[in-house]
Amino acid sequence: MTVSASPLPNARQLFQALRAPAFTAGAWIRKLPGRTARVYPSGRLSLAAGVKASARHSSREPITVWFPSYICNEALEPLRCMPLSLQFYPILEDLSPDWSILEQRVASEKGLHVFVLVHYFGFPNATKPARDFCDRHKMTLLEDAAHMLLPIPVMGLGDHIVFSPRKLLPVPAGGILISARGLEEEPAGALWKIPLAGETGRWLSRRVAQRILFSCHLPWHFLWKNGNGARSAGDAADGAIGPENCDGFTLRLLSIMERGLEEVIERRRAHYLRLLDWSKQLDHCVPLFPALPEAVCPYVFPVLLEHVSKGIGEKLRSQGFPADQWPALPPEVLAEPKRYEAAVDLHRCLLLLPLHQTLTAIEIDAMARALSASLGSNG
Repeated sequence: MTVSASPLPNARQLFQALRAPAFTAGAWIRKLPGRTARVYPSGRLSLAAGVKASARHSSREPITVWFPSYICNEALEPLRCMPLSLQFYPILEDLSPDWSILEQRVASEKGLHVFVLVHYFGFPNATKPARDFCDRHKMTLLEDAAHMLLPIPVMGLGDHIVFSPRKLLPVPAGGILISARGLEEEPAGALWKIPLAGETGRWLSRRVAQRILFSCHLPWHFLWKNGNGARSAGDAADGAIGPENCDGFTLRLLSIMERGLEEVIERRRAHYLRLLDWSKQLDHCVPLFPALPEAVCPYVFPVLLEHVSKGIGEKLRSQGFPADQWPALPPEVLAEPKRYEAAVDLHRCLLLLPLHQTLTAIEIDAMARALSASLGSNG
């Protein structure tokens, strides 16, 4: 059995996208009224655009952007090309910021400060404490909701909010920046240009091939060794996507996907609850989030192992189940493992299981049994 790491589009959706209207992010704006939205090719470009918009509306210098130590290094690539300083703050075991250390470090800093709060794996982080912290220190709050499908009531207090629909929907590209201020001055796609002609076509050919192999019940996970398997976490699933690749077909396909978001949420929640039930029978691991709050649409199922997760992930992938680790941490964090101990430990021991909407209950159960066997439990 081979389980796809990311959701696969069906033929009907692809044909409908040929004549669908362009994507306008209506489902996102309706839940955050009074805000302005702009579509970018990816979440990381939306993140960079949010930082740039913050700088444009402020005369303070220098610019410092604060990220949690448990952040994917690839997400920072556009920002590393900009004239600003990146700082990293420690997190606690539940992924919330370590406010006590932040209070000490931020107090003496000058200039414009943008505080990035990440909502990990679709679960809301400490939004209200972050808003209070930013108000107290005159910082801009940017919510990184790339793992969330839609806004939910306990979030949305940030000056800017970033979503990345391509992480949860079967589309080749797509990031959304939602701002409390106007974004009309921001030219889309001007932040980071990488010539990748035909990326949408390559994505389409890969997904169609995977759909055919899946329909024929053919095991194709051996192709992952050659780089054809998509990751379940991080931005590297299909390679870097430049601004010029968010083309008309992608925007129309996003428009089609926007019509079925409630069903996506329902299926992902059902898979998460099913894996939660399985986790009660498993030894040597615990779910990072042992409960599924109402309105949360999970991105993956993160499970914390007693030991390093790399070997277990390799075993599962060899059987066709694309379990994955978090992508590489920033080198600044890895250079100080004691200072960022919680992030480093999570990176070593956290395993991410796919639960996207095109999986079936049979595949979820098969993956859970394979995890149980790999852990040597009695589940």
